Amino acid sequence: MIAKKIIYLSGLVLSLQVNAQTLPKQKLAVTFEHQQNLFNSAEKYQAISEQNINLEYQVAQHWQLSPAQRTHISLSGQLQKYQEFTFLDKKTLQLAAWYAWQNDFHYLSPFYLVAVKLAKNELEDEARNSQQLQLTALYQQRINDRLKIQTGLSHQITDAHNKVFERRISQFFSHLKYVPNSKILYRLGLQIGWGKLGSSKYKNYCQYPAHESLYQNNATYWYDTQLNYYDKKDNCKTWYSYQFDGRFTALTAATELQIHESLSAAIQYKKQWTRVVNSSISYQQQQLTAELNYRF
Repeated sequence: MIAKKIIYLSGLVLSLQVNAQTLPKQKLAVTFEHQQNLFNSAEKYQAISEQNINLEYQVAQHWQLSPAQRTHISLSGQLQKYQEFTFLDKKTLQLAAWYAWQNDFHYLSPFYLVAVKLAKNELEDEARNSQQLQLTALYQQRINDRLKIQTGLSHQITDAHNKVFERRISQFFSHLKYVPNSKILYRLGLQIGWGKLGSSKYKNYCQYPAHESLYQNNATYWYDTQLNYYDKKDNCKTWYSYQFDGRFTALTAATELQIHESLSAAIQYKKQWTRVVNSSISYQQQQLTAELNYRF
């Protein structure tokens, strides 16, 4: 159903662009990411670090409906490649749209935005193929010439080929942006989320009984064929992937630099703490991301 909506709305994007007063904007982006604890393992000794590169092409159209109203729609394709765990290599087609407005058109007037995203993800591992729908509502307030604060709510639904990889995530988020000049931006962020989350863990059957389950009755789990194929170092080791009810808190720090009129760069560090509901089980994850954007 989501895939059909993407195809339909993709055609709508093209038809709307014909009637737009300005030419559509295009973007090429390349992102490098280093991720610690790639599979969200609860045991520190099982945490795996991995790197990936992501290439994105986007075409977008913007409409200024009035001095206090605007809307935006974009269509993008992404290609993500991993260094070692190539079964996570992913192709994504995404359609996004938002509508933003101010109730009073003046400098310190609050800014409101509602957005929707539809995405289809195809991975080398068919079990992880998915379709996503994300809804977001955002409030932005300018404090002064250099400071802005954004606060919002979002909900994401991920339907996957294998139920273990399905997600239902709601979150509250807030960002503080500091813009000292037109060339650089600093951003601090907070996310608090809850819902159906995921993790992976291996069990050593030479030490523990086969029926042992990491999350006991709190999770759905599945023998992860791809992880077991890629990790053959120990015949006693067997990987399982889990879906469970959980909560998380994440902090981010980022810097964005405008190198040229059409070229910008960004670097971001993120740390996330996740806990299984009604359990003492938890894990941590860290990400370092560098991105280069070219708009034309």
